[in-house]
Amino acid sequence: MSLTKWFRKNNKKLLAFVGVAIMIGFLLPNFTGSGRRGGKDTVAFVTINGEEHECTNVDLSRANQDIQILQALQVPLMYAPSERGLSVICQLPDLGWINDTVVLATNSLLFGDTPATAQIGNRLYQTVVSQGQDWAEQEALADGLGEIMDLRTSRSNVLYYLLLKEAESMGLQATNEQVEMLLEIRGQLIAARLLQPISIGSIVERVSGTEGNMKLAIRNYLTILECVHALTRDLAVSEPELRTLARNEAARRNVDGTYVAVEADWFASDVAAPTDAELEAQFELYKSVARGDVTDDNPRGFGYKLPDRVQVEYLYVDLAEVESAQESQFAALSAVDQEARVRQYWEENRALFAEAVGRDELGMISYRNPSFDEVEERARALYLASAAYSAAEAVLTSARQSARANGAEANGSEPMDCAALAESVSTDLVRVVPGGTEYLSYAAMQQHEDFGRVYRMRGEQPDARLVDLLFGCIPLLDEEDVTYNSGALDLHDSLGPLTAFAGAYDPRGTNTVTGLYVLTLTGADKSREPVSLEDDGRSGGADAAPIDGESTLRAQVADDVRSLAAFDLAEARMDVFVAAAATDWDGAVAQLNADLNDPNKVVFSNTISATRSLLDQIENGVWGGDLPRGELQRVYGQSVSMIRLAADEAGSLGASDTGLVMAADEGWGRWLVFRDLAVEPLTAEEYETRRAMIAQRWLDRAQNLAVVSHLRPDNIKARMGFRWREAESGEASESE
Repeated sequence: MSLTKWFRKNNKKLLAFVGVAIMIGFLLPNFTGSGRRGGKDTVAFVTINGEEHECTNVDLSRANQDIQILQALQVPLMYAPSERGLSVICQLPDLGWINDTVVLATNSLLFGDTPATAQIGNRLYQTVVSQGQDWAEQEALADGLGEIMDLRTSRSNVLYYLLLKEAESMGLQATNEQVEMLLEIRGQLIAARLLQPISIGSIVERVSGTEGNMKLAIRNYLTILECVHALTRDLAVSEPELRTLARNEAARRNVDGTYVAVEADWFASDVAAPTDAELEAQFELYKSVARGDVTDDNPRGFGYKLPDRVQVEYLYVDLAEVESAQESQFAALSAVDQEARVRQYWEENRALFAEAVGRDELGMISYRNPSFDEVEERARALYLASAAYSAAEAVLTSARQSARANGAEANGSEPMDCAALAESVSTDLVRVVPGGTEYLSYAAMQQHEDFGRVYRMRGEQPDARLVDLLFGCIPLLDEEDVTYNSGALDLHDSLGPLTAFAGAYDPRGTNTVTGLYVLTLTGADKSREPVSLEDDGRSGGADAAPIDGESTLRAQVADDVRSLAAFDLAEARMDVFVAAAATDWDGAVAQLNADLNDPNKVVFSNTISATRSLLDQIENGVWGGDLPRGELQRVYGQSVSMIRLAADEAGSLGASDTGLVMAADEGWGRWLVFRDLAVEPLTAEEYETRRAMIAQRWLDRAQNLAVVSHLRPDNIKARMGFRWREAESGEASESE
């Protein structure tokens, strides 16, 4: 066969071969480039077993997909407080028992704080901080938990990736059986109405994944839990330390006596107004310290360093107002048109009206779809609420698009004109209201009546809190985070529409959504020392003119100076009490109350055993009192601190003591006087009986402390040798 005939006969095969060769020729440099160290797809490096490895955009995208899948599966709520107690995720085959704190802290770190997971942070705080041995240790634990629960400090997909790599480097991997068991537990929780009945199919569709992706995400998550537990549980206590712990625990359990307590602030009204010199001295002493930073030299936690702050302008739509207007328009329709619209809504959202009718052979809840006539009234209410939301969302989306079209964000020089936009886009149905704020801290933004419960939505679920989006903005990020975080908000960028809620989030409710926002970031000022007593940070940077009105910083420093003086006055007054109580305890108590002469400042003679009983009731959830949550936490904290002080004082009593002991509880700003302190010594028999339990408690507490340290974002990055890749010359950074 001639060469020409061969070419003619195999023409199609040859063209296909040449085409593949050309494609390989084009793609090969890209493949080799991405495989080299620091290829364009590489965003960072990690060190595993002494060897540096690349972290790519694909790695972080997969981590992000895992997190989205786990959130959609409601995994954060599979170990969280509920009306029926704790839902359990960690007692899976071969995985063994996992410490509560491991699950709660890992969930807080990876899934952040949304309406659905806010309860996790509260339980985590109670579990860990309450076990601190003293005020300073409790504050240190609170700081560590703050970093774990604050997504501004890091990107959760980066931390997820690093924790998974750490687990893989140890050869750990959850099993298929454990994955299936978690899915079974999820079904049981749905049946018990502790989770929403969201189908696996809809979850997979929402994240553009597969069932295999879903099961891999679960396996990775369980692997991370197992690794964190293993690395923080490998602890041991010595016999001498265990005996000391046993003695201290016995003292706190057995110490008894009578005591009175006075709040130092009760005497603040007797303190003269501080002088300018006193204010300046206090300010200079603590201006570089963050408030709440408790140390031996600063037991009261004074501090005036300004936190990160941001300023925003916004457009707002009140949904109740829109719904009212919507109802008026709806009422003007004919009965036929009204029913047609409501019926269409019902047809498109039948899942909202499904009713449980029993359980199948697997124990799963069975549902029925009621007829339109059965649910018409409810369907009408939901239709109107949905229509109001859609109308408001459309108007605010239009406003944001108009701002962009006019170039307000494009040149980065000035924000959108909220007042003009509000006027131009408002309609007869939707009234848009403009507004703005002074510079607000993270805490102030959380507590703000307008912004405390505002979220960006993804589908029907909150995706991120407004406060996290604002305080993760580029002006507040460190340089390395700016390089990677291309999605972070920049100055004069806008967000929205964002959804505002009142109370607990309920996606099926009609009254939980209160309004919609579009916000623009008009200013950001990073944490810094204030330049003077007039610089309370509300007007922005250090060069900004002071805000009109009294400085909140000056007022805070003045309160602290008065508090210190009041503490000294309280000490002097309790010295007088001790002298009188040595001969007439009840008379001294009566005279102290007569001197205070205030129904809100009453001293009670109480026993330590009665206070211990109160603590037991609070801890076991059977206390019948009626106090606001914050006040109950204060009573609990003060009572724990009092018993520790009493045990310490009882252990140091000598034969020459009169039986009255005065002690300062500086952390809570109180003075205590004890009478007839006594503690039963720990016997050898009791020690042997309680030894195993005390060792277990020590291990639990030690692991709690270890978990807080282990999951701090900076510690995770340091362990894994994490570093962002530096952009090469002429190469665009990730943010670009």
